[in-house]
Amino acid sequence: MVQWLEDAANSPLTEEAEGYLLSRGASPADIKEFGYFVWNTPSTPAPDPMFRDRYHAHGERWEGCLATLIRGPLGQPTGAAVRSLAVKMNSIYRMTAQPWIPFLWGCHTATQKAWAGGAVWIVEGQFDALALGWAVPATDGRVALQRARVSDDHVTHFQRLNCHVNLVLDMDKAGREGTERAIYALKKAGVSHTPWQYVGGKDPGELWDKFGVAGLRSRFTMGV
Repeated sequence: MVQWLEDAANSPLTEEAEGYLLSRGASPADIKEFGYFVWNTPSTPAPDPMFRDRYHAHGERWEGCLATLIRGPLGQPTGAAVRSLAVKMNSIYRMTAQPWIPFLWGCHTATQKAWAGGAVWIVEGQFDALALGWAVPATDGRVALQRARVSDDHVTHFQRLNCHVNLVLDMDKAGREGTERAIYALKKAGVSHTPWQYVGGKDPGELWDKFGVAGLRSRFTMGV
């Protein structure tokens, strides 16, 4: 399944998909760093029966969608995040039979930056992570949970990296509760962390939509 996903990711990005990413706050560097592509149905069926059952044998349900691979700390694919540009549809695929690997969008690049001494910023969605890139140091990593929950595997990973963690979960009820649980788990594991509070939007992506770069930087004051 690893090689099948890698082969699928060789599909180029269309002009429409690139424009969509730029409108959601991605920089050209982000588009390259996170390996975005448009899903073109591979000629061979997926090796994973769970994938075939959910997305059809060749991933036909994703045809023409914006996609990015979710990679583990060493760069190995652990799944994919897919978004339709035609209708409102988000899809997250997790590979089966994965041993201990923290499932985080952006994990590979964030791990590399943490090894070099950078911090890690945690958000809920990938587009929040893209928008946040305009307001945090380029030496820091950004990861997306895909939901408002920092798992035990995530905490163990940050503990091993010995990095500082910035929590930027959504400012709704689920996000605030997720932040409280994450603070408890990170503190218990001895992981240095900062919970960020901000106003003007539910998440960094919404702040980007409303206020642009200046608005983001005024709320996340570490600068670039």
